[in-house]
Amino acid sequence: MKLRIFILLYFACLIHVLGQEFNGIDVNVQQKHFWMLQEDYILKKDFKNILLDSFYIQSLAPKSKLKIVSKKNTPYIVSSGGGMVWKIINDTFVRIDKSYFHKMTSKSSVFVHRDTIFKFGGYGYWSSRNFFSYFSETSNHWEYYPINPQSILPPGLFDMDSSYASDRYFVSGGSTVNRHTGTTSRSNSVIWRFDFDSKSWSDLGISKFFDYKTYDFIDIGQHRHLAATYSDEKLASSNYILDFNENLMIPIQNSFDFSIANSFHKNDSIFTLEGNKLKKRSLSSFMILDKSAKPLYMDSISLSKGLSSVVVVIMLLMIVFLLFLYSKNRQRPKLSDSGFRFQRVHYPLSVKEYKVLSLMVHNKTVDSKALLDAIYDSNLSPPQNNRIKLEVINSLNNKLAKVLDVNKFVSSKKSSKDQRMLIYFSNHRKDFVL
Repeated sequence: MKLRIFILLYFACLIHVLGQEFNGIDVNVQQKHFWMLQEDYILKKDFKNILLDSFYIQSLAPKSKLKIVSKKNTPYIVSSGGGMVWKIINDTFVRIDKSYFHKMTSKSSVFVHRDTIFKFGGYGYWSSRNFFSYFSETSNHWEYYPINPQSILPPGLFDMDSSYASDRYFVSGGSTVNRHTGTTSRSNSVIWRFDFDSKSWSDLGISKFFDYKTYDFIDIGQHRHLAATYSDEKLASSNYILDFNENLMIPIQNSFDFSIANSFHKNDSIFTLEGNKLKKRSLSSFMILDKSAKPLYMDSISLSKGLSSVVVVIMLLMIVFLLFLYSKNRQRPKLSDSGFRFQRVHYPLSVKEYKVLSLMVHNKTVDSKALLDAIYDSNLSPPQNNRIKLEVINSLNNKLAKVLDVNKFVSSKKSSKDQRMLIYFSNHRKDFVL
């Protein structure tokens, strides 16, 4: 008991006197307190930054990347790079796993789903993981978590951002391994979602946020992140709330005067460790520009709906256009077998009138010889045929003038090549539907 009091006093003095800055913290938040990793100890503090208790971590490997998680209100420590798991036994965090420090899941994502510790992704041995594993307290080993065999799969990822709540797991950012080199990593720009009910992955689309190369974030619940982006000079440039579930990227007008890396979320507040102080800021104090929100990612459903809407609109426009053309064409004259139709009425023509009209409609110009050849009667003399040609043209012009209200449908002029020959043409030929 005396030893425990001494340890508490030691840490209280150490934190108060040294005023240590935390370069990134790992915190697990409970209802009335939070757990914080500090070298070889786990500190239990209240939200006034008062040290309530401390627990030594037994058999801690050097430079281990640890994650604090809770299940059934009990804190656990998990190595994100290996298989080590610690649990409080007699006021000390003791290893309960039967694995070794294999470094095969470096920079993996650790979370708790239905009182079971899970891991996703991670890097090791020139490759990255794209599957889940879970820690079984029955065997004290990590087990492979099988998923729907029909599900699509994300690439192997490490050092990614993630969010778990209500049986849904989102993962974004991070890096993948180039299979050809084994060491070169490429940035992941796709946001993925895993549904534990269906045990299936969904590709939500390309992120519009992760164009930023440098950023920090904290999880503020309900699949939302509070994120701060930085310029090349490491100065905060833009701040957002990223809502993965609602597909929103909401800008925040405030410039942050605190470090996101040293902060955590509780209820509607952001707590930041600054030296030996724990500062509290309300989320409601931030100027959140809801009206300026944009989609965080272009999801396949929205894209499909958008494309479907565009296709439907285009088809409707095409139908309207075709109906317009059809209606317009019905108002235009059109050649029939023995005459022409106009406004649903058939107007018969003589054989010779029809031949002349057909020539004039289908040709820009027709010379006198071609027109005469079309109606030539071998039983008649050339002067008689020429007189009949003129009579046919006059008769046709009179009929078309009455029906179409046009003056002289068939006109003529002298040929520029041979002044003895007439060239026939029509200024109204395009009125006919061909």
